[in-house]
Amino acid sequence: MKVKEIDQNILGQTTEVLINKKKAKGKIIAIADHSTHQQVCIQIEEGKMGVWIPALALVDYDKLAVSVSSNILEQVVKLPQDFFVSVQKKAEQDITSLVDFADNLAKNINNKVASDIQLINSAVEKAQKLIEKTTQEIAKSGENSIKFINQYLAETNSAIGKILNQISDIIQNFSNETFRKCIAMAMKVAEDSFDSAKKVVDKLRQEYPKEKSFKIAQRLINRSTIFSLGFGIAMDGFNFAESLTKLSIGLDLAKNAALLSELVYQIGIAYGFNDINKITKGEAIAIIALCLGIDILQQLGLKALTEPSSIVSIPIKAVSNVALFQLVGYASCLYFDIKVNGAENPLVSGKAYQQFTDKLRIYLDETLSETEKLADIVKDAISIKQQVPALATA
Repeated sequence: MKVKEIDQNILGQTTEVLINKKKAKGKIIAIADHSTHQQVCIQIEEGKMGVWIPALALVDYDKLAVSVSSNILEQVVKLPQDFFVSVQKKAEQDITSLVDFADNLAKNINNKVASDIQLINSAVEKAQKLIEKTTQEIAKSGENSIKFINQYLAETNSAIGKILNQISDIIQNFSNETFRKCIAMAMKVAEDSFDSAKKVVDKLRQEYPKEKSFKIAQRLINRSTIFSLGFGIAMDGFNFAESLTKLSIGLDLAKNAALLSELVYQIGIAYGFNDINKITKGEAIAIIALCLGIDILQQLGLKALTEPSSIVSIPIKAVSNVALFQLVGYASCLYFDIKVNGAENPLVSGKAYQQFTDKLRIYLDETLSETEKLADIVKDAISIKQQVPALATA
């Protein structure tokens, strides 16, 4: 039996679609496979957010779709079922690990454990220096951030193979010029600070010599997540009566781009890529881009990143900020684990890309569903910020 489906080859094509029974032209920027149907994300106007519609709403669906045997389609349908539970379990384990880390750190700091306060102060001060360097590079970079990003992606094409067009499209869809610039320059600074990142990972390996790469990586993710919350929470005028799941904080684009970029490199080092030439800036940018597709931005409340703007800080729910760092951390672990094992690279293989992004969607859904744990993490982050001098003034 033959059936039809849309494949990745149509990404980037401009075609006619039916929206509210009216024809419109738009560019296909993403495809989502579900168990019973497919959806495509159509960008009607350049620089604006895309709209998710059923694939059957494509006017030329019969021409664009390709025939596949039913048993191949069954494999596509079954695939999420094979790893759905394992990805959910991983997300639950990771958020529990973060809760434990934040709880212990908050308790030790509240109990005036000098070693913990000194440790977090020192780490925050190093993070601030990284942020300062990133801000300086942003100021020197000029307006055309896409030039730098395309250069980094071209270098990656030479290193690992031609990167899929949809990854470049995701980056191009960030109409917020400041954010694109922050990501590009943060990657440059993170690469320049590779030795510093390596020292952090080496120190953790000395402290926890029996832990595997993913455990070391989770420690790095936990720390970066708490830092990002500490930088974003404004204590002046803070309303403690407000629900912690609804609490809005400031997402400083330069600060968070710096923290996320550093985190990607640190995780790569934790997985054994401890030579600066083994991780390209393009790979690191692509990992973050995979976590910031239009559907994910909508879930996290970050639509502003797809709108033309030079704004340097945007509001985000504190719990979404946690989910963002958990997701980028998970994606980094997933990518470098694939690279270690020589499996199909999701940056160059359409099939691997689909599996990778399916896992990210499942992971994010599960993370955001853990509302009580997310609220606990935010509560601990507020307590930590109040007690740590370096964070209190951040």
